[in-house]
Amino acid sequence: MSKEEKNKSFYCKSLKQQALVVFAGPLANYVLSFLCFAVVFMMIGVPTLDLKINSVQEHSVASAMGLKQNDRIIEINNQKITNGEEFKRVLNSGEEEVCLKFLRDNQEFSTQFKLPFEKNRTRILGVIFETKIENATIVKALANSAKHIYFMSKAMLVGIFDMVRGESGLENIGGPIKIAEYSSKAASQSFVSFIWFIALISLNLGLVNLLPIPMLDGGRLLFYFIEAINGKPLNKNTKIVTFRIGFIILTTLMLVAISNDVISLL
Repeated sequence: MSKEEKNKSFYCKSLKQQALVVFAGPLANYVLSFLCFAVVFMMIGVPTLDLKINSVQEHSVASAMGLKQNDRIIEINNQKITNGEEFKRVLNSGEEEVCLKFLRDNQEFSTQFKLPFEKNRTRILGVIFETKIENATIVKALANSAKHIYFMSKAMLVGIFDMVRGESGLENIGGPIKIAEYSSKAASQSFVSFIWFIALISLNLGLVNLLPIPMLDGGRLLFYFIEAINGKPLNKNTKIVTFRIGFIILTTLMLVAISNDVISLL
């Protein structure tokens, strides 16, 4: 290999440069997803949770406290709130004792009750707020796009960990047939639905590619990290074994996905 060829070769680059090149793939997926979500929000507006209660779940804390449909919450734990997102933030950050003020037929009422935390450090009151659509500026569309990517990535990771722990089945894994089916449905519904679907697929690909599984970008980034810590690359035998494990994992997931696709067609 000539000197010029070595300078262009990926494996002759520094560890940092190699890592950046590998990371560029998943990053491109996230950037595409971010832009697609932003375009959708610019076209249809940004959904926000109003503080008017649309429904109260049966046998919930809200039902026991006497909250009803069309009640409007105005204050929680002595803090004025303007939307459902603020309500969730204050509810999940306060003490176990919760104090609510709400309007019913233009009259103000208050109630106080204990609401323990769930296992995931959130609390469930048992109300569903009304959703309203607000026109989005570019800044607001970009901000909501970033927020959606964060919460969707978090939800995907929770789903993956649940499958690993055996708390969720593998029947939710879909393959190329399922992707083609959903993309066809999205394209037939509207342009916005199709763009939203592209954003979801791109986000899914980016996240899965970052998982620390050998043969995926996340696995290679993990190798680079270990190499940076140890000051030397992993030995050849270790890489071979880990790549074989990664191949088995990916092949198994691919077979499960295709099996689920075929079963859904039967």
